[in-house]
Amino acid sequence: MTSKILHWLKIILFYFQQVGLEILLPLIIYLALKDTIGDINASLYMPVPNIISIIATLILYRIIEVLSIIIFIFYFFGSLTTYLLKNALWSQVASAGLNILIGVAFLTMEWFAPKPLTYYFGRPWFTKNQPELILWWNSRWGNPNFRTELKWNSYVWGIGWILIGVIGLALLFTINLDTAVILVLVVTIVGLIFMGAFTYFYAKIWQRREAKLAQNNNIQDKDGVIDAEIVV
Repeated sequence: MTSKILHWLKIILFYFQQVGLEILLPLIIYLALKDTIGDINASLYMPVPNIISIIATLILYRIIEVLSIIIFIFYFFGSLTTYLLKNALWSQVASAGLNILIGVAFLTMEWFAPKPLTYYFGRPWFTKNQPELILWWNSRWGNPNFRTELKWNSYVWGIGWILIGVIGLALLFTINLDTAVILVLVVTIVGLIFMGAFTYFYAKIWQRREAKLAQNNNIQDKDGVIDAEIVV
């Protein structure tokens, strides 16, 4: 019972870190602090959740996720630009630009890199940073079905992130900044739900296909053994 509770606590902590700290909390911090300390000062606190996430991953799992570093760099330079230009808009522009960059990276790495970004992006989500599951994930690369699954996820997540970023930029430059930040947060959450749902259900489809293929192979192996016994 205790081990099961611990298992679920780890899963909840993981999703809080990946979704809460990395994606949602920077925008929430800005919205919560801007009326108290001003837009520009509130923007300076946006990279803080990413720093906490990087440190937590390093302490708990002894690894550093590249995507976390990229997100931190964008928020940091967005906050720095906001401070230097005295305009809170630029921290939000950096966030939208990051979404577009991630989307482009999904597509370009699928086409030109030895391994797609979905391979690295999906690893913490499917393994929850557990060493034994990381080994399992790495071993799947030799499976053609796995590579096909990653390819379609690259297309969906790449286009999805680009759309989130483009919609965010359009909102930031066409309506009131405070309203735009709230709408960008909503668009981001909805986009993540749709992309996550695709990955989940598509993975289930491939799991059923692989299970059926393994079952058919077992039946063929048994038939081969029976035929061999008859020949003997």
